[in-house]
Parts: sequence; C-alpha cells; structure tokens
Amino acid sequence: MKLFKDIKMEKSKLFIAFLISGVTLTLISIILLPACTFKGGIGKLSIDSSAQASVKDTSASDSSTGSNKIQEQTDNGDGKTGDGISIEKEVLIIGTDTTYPPFEYLENGEPAGFDIDLIKEIAVRMDKQLEIVPIQWDQDFKDLREGKVDMIISAVSYNTEKEKLVDYSQAYFNMKYLLISLTGSDIKAKEDIKGKKVGILQATDGNVDPDYLVAFEIVKYHSILDMLDELKNKKIAAVLLSLPIAANILQANRDIYTVFDEVQSIKDLAIVFNEGSPLKQEVDAVLAEIIKDGTLQEIYKKWFDSL
Repeated sequence: MKLFKDIKMEKSKLFIAFLISGVTLTLISIILLPACTFKGGIGKLSIDSSAQASVKDTSASDSSTGSNKIQEQTDNGDGKTGDGISIEKEVLIIGTDTTYPPFEYLENGEPAGFDIDLIKEIAVRMDKQLEIVPIQWDQDFKDLREGKVDMIISAVSYNTEKEKLVDYSQAYFNMKYLLISLTGSDIKAKEDIKGKKVGILQATDGNVDPDYLVAFEIVKYHSILDMLDELKNKKIAAVLLSLPIAANILQANRDIYTVFDEVQSIKDLAIVFNEGSPLKQEVDAVLAEIIKDGTLQEIYKKWFDSL
C-alpha cells in the first residue's frame, strides 16, 4: 500500500510542476505580446509604438493603406468581429442627424453637407457602399450601440467621458468660431473690438481659448436671437459664433454682418464607432490619407470658403 501511495504522490508532484510551468508561459506571452504588432506577414515581428499609444486598437495592423482588409484578432470564426460587424461587409450604414447645416442636412430629400462629402470619400477609398440613415441626436449614441448603424458622422465633438461607451476616429475638423459685427458700424477691424462687449452663447463659451476672450468684455447669452438683437441695437460690439451657426446666419444676411476674425477652438469633431469596432482602424488610415493629400481641404473649401 505504501508503494502505491508513493507513486500517487509523485504523479501529483509532476502534475503540479507541469501546471505551474504552463501558467508561467501564458503570463509571459500576455506581458510581451500587447506591445507588438505583426507586419509583412507571419514570422516578422516588430515593436510598434502605436500599439502602446492606442489602448483600444487591439487588432493587428498592416503597413499598407486603409483600403486593405482588416486583420481582426477578435474574429469569431464566422466572418464577424467581436462587435458583430462583418469584416467583409460591403455596405456600411451611416447614421447622421440631418438638421445641422452645413455639416449635414437634407437637400431635395437627400443628405448633403461637409460630413456627407467626407464620409462618401472615405467609402470610395475603402471600396465600400454607403446607406446614410437620418437619426435623432443622442449623446449616448443609442442607435450605434444597438447595432442600427455601423458608425455616426454628425459633427460629433470628441468627448473623453464617452470613451467608456464608444470609440472615436482621429479628429477631422477643429470647430472654428467667427468674430462678427454689423456692417457699416464703427468697427472696421478686429482691433476696434478690443476692450468692448462681445456676446457668446453660454453653452459654448468653454470651447474658446480664455487667452483669446480676455481681450474683450464677454457677455453670455442663453438665446442666439437675444444676442443678435443686442448686436443690432448696438448694446454689444460683436458676437462670437460657431462656424455652423455663423454660416447659416451669414448666408441669409450677407449685407448685415461682417466677419472680422476666425478663431480656433478646443472642440474637435470625430467619427463615432462601437467600442472595439475594426472600422475605426481602417477609417483612421483613410482619414490620414485624405488629410495628407489635400482632399479634406478641398471639401472644406467647397463648404466654408465663401464665408
């Protein structure tokens, strides 16, 4: 009996030793592999700083352009990725709130605008077709998270607080503000406005650099109509309006208002994806191309150069 007990004890020791070695190897692979990406096919491993810089980009990256097929580590073996989007999907469903010209609006019943031109260019370079679906603005992106659309482009501001819910593309537009005063007034240049009262909507004043605002006496308003009435009655010298609002006002009142300055803000626009979507990586690659080759600037000129 003692002999059998000794044999069983030795087997237990061997099993435990085998188990410990297996766990150790697994831990080593978990520690080392996340900072690496495969380039140029199997067998070529290189350390890529972008793998460390972007926590959410867990898919393997290829050094070629965004039009290539996505290599997704979370492939379930059924042609779909972890968030349910098919890698081979040919028609992308795009959600947009078509009530915000000139970024997105309906023209003769069809979506038009800066964002629409941009997403169409992205689709062409990805070799994809688009189905653009009008959605209601929802800051929690319910339609996206419920799988009704594949991505949202709708002048959406990048918001770090929403990163727990969704992923954002790289920024494609910095929201600008225009300093506007009355045509024919005593204001002839931006310098004439310094030290004077300038109106701004209370909901947006945090988007403009305080170092810029310090040159004026800022008056905050809840209503844009009230603010413009104050300007017309010369109770304030000028107003600061975000580009979309300014574009609509100037288009209908070109002879009433004059633009004296264009101001960069801290508000960046981005495309929104489900968290972990493989589309983010491919869209980001295409966006980088569009920015680099000047196409984005051409789209911008089409919609905003007349201001």
